[in-house]
Amino acid sequence: MSIKILGGIAKGFALKTPREISFRPTSVMLKRKVFDCYQNLQDYHFVDLCSGSGSIGIEAWSRGALEIFLVEDSTTNIKILSDNLQKIKIQFAEEFAVREIHIIKNRVEKWIKSNFVENMLSHNKVNKINKIIFYFDPPYQEITLYLNVIDTLKSVFKKYSNNSTSNSISNSNLEMWIESDTKKGITPEKLKELNLKINKLFFQGSKFIAITTL
Repeated sequence: MSIKILGGIAKGFALKTPREISFRPTSVMLKRKVFDCYQNLQDYHFVDLCSGSGSIGIEAWSRGALEIFLVEDSTTNIKILSDNLQKIKIQFAEEFAVREIHIIKNRVEKWIKSNFVENMLSHNKVNKINKIIFYFDPPYQEITLYLNVIDTLKSVFKKYSNNSTSNSISNSNLEMWIESDTKKGITPEKLKELNLKINKLFFQGSKFIAITTL
């Protein structure tokens, strides 16, 4: 099974995906709806949490994102991510050298708690991050994971928002794209109860992606 990149410099590039039964890629129609609204991501850093095959993060890279972090815990998925990135690196070597894609083998909650902002800054060799998108697409039924990750991100960015250091990050420059299913997972209503501001909401059947700010 493969997934193709929909737009940008790598449009049409086919990515390998896991064959395991638990793997659930974002539907093409839902992905297209979101990226039709975000065709140019050149001002953003993009973090793909529970990245699977990496198709969302690589889509963002194809559309100009400055730097990509693919966070995944599955050894099987890490192998597929590495294979996909090796092909990207060969075919788009010049662009890859300027805008890197990093694979991080870790549980998302643990990585978020492990000074990941400093990690991003050290990768970037700069002293400021302007805009960040977190894409979060865990197994829909893992409601506790949704709640933990949202709560942890809030706590971490409270530390970095509106302070006087060079690491200051404004909440207005931080977005969280959350994929779920109204029948199986967390709902938009629950996201609002968690004090997330939903700026855009894209549906494909019961599945949705909410574009939120913390």
